[in-house]
Amino acid sequence: MAKKCCSKDRRIKYFKKVNKGVSNARNFAVKKSIADYILPLDADDKLQTNYIEKCLEILLNDDKAKVVYGIVENFGASSGALKLANFDFDYLIFSNMIHCSGLFRKKDWEKAQGYDEKMVEGYEDWEFWVSMLKHGGYAKKIDTACLYYRSKPLSRMKGIDSKKRYKLIAYIMHKHPELYSKFLFNYSKELNINFSYSYYLGIKMYQKEDLIQLQKAKEQYVYRLNEILKEYTYFQRKKILFYWYRKGKLNLSFINFLLY
Repeated sequence: MAKKCCSKDRRIKYFKKVNKGVSNARNFAVKKSIADYILPLDADDKLQTNYIEKCLEILLNDDKAKVVYGIVENFGASSGALKLANFDFDYLIFSNMIHCSGLFRKKDWEKAQGYDEKMVEGYEDWEFWVSMLKHGGYAKKIDTACLYYRSKPLSRMKGIDSKKRYKLIAYIMHKHPELYSKFLFNYSKELNINFSYSYYLGIKMYQKEDLIQLQKAKEQYVYRLNEILKEYTYFQRKKILFYWYRKGKLNLSFINFLLY
C-alpha cells in the first residue's frame, strides 16, 4: 500500500526498518524528512481535511507557539468526542493533554533531542511535549480541526497497567527533576498521591546511591500517605493500604508503621 502511494505522488517516500519502538520510528522519520514542520500520524488514525492548514496557520504567525493540535473524535470500537484540557504547562507535567498528532517545527524537535527511545512502553509523546515546552513557548488546541482517533478493544496504551504507569512517570520525573522537586517538597501544596509515589520510585530506581535525596523523597511520600489515612480507622487504613499495594503504588515495608 505504501509503495503504491509512492508511485502516485513522488513527495511520498517509503522506508522499511526493524521495529525498535514508536520513538525510534518517529525519530527516524523526522530525520529523513526535509520539511520544516512535522505532524506524526498513526497508521489507523485520520485527519480532518483542513487539519494541517488550521494548525500551520498558527505556527506561521506565532513564534511562541511550539505545537498546535486539534480536538479528537473517536471512531471504531467507541465513538464520541475525547475531552482534552486546554494547555497549561504546570498541568502538563502532571497529566498529558496533547495527543500525538500535534504539528510542530522540526527545529524544536531538534532542540528537545527528539523522542526518548528508552520509552518503548508508552508515554513517549507526553515526555516529548515536556522536553519541548519546558524552556518556553506554549501549545495551542484549536476547535476548528479534528483528529479522528481509531478506538480499539486492545491497544498499547490500554495495556499500561498501574504498575507500569508509575514506572513510566517515575522515569519522566527522573529525567526532568527541576520541574518536579519544587512541587513535591512543598508540603503545603496538595499533590496527587500517585505522583508522590512516582517521584519516590524514580529516586529509588535511578538515584538510590543518593541516600539524602532518597530519604527526602520517602519522607514526602509517607507524609502524603499519612495525610490521606489520618481520617480512617485502623481496619479502613489496612484495607486501603493493601489495595494500594496490589495496585503497585505502595512499598510493602511502609505498611506496618502506616497502620498505627
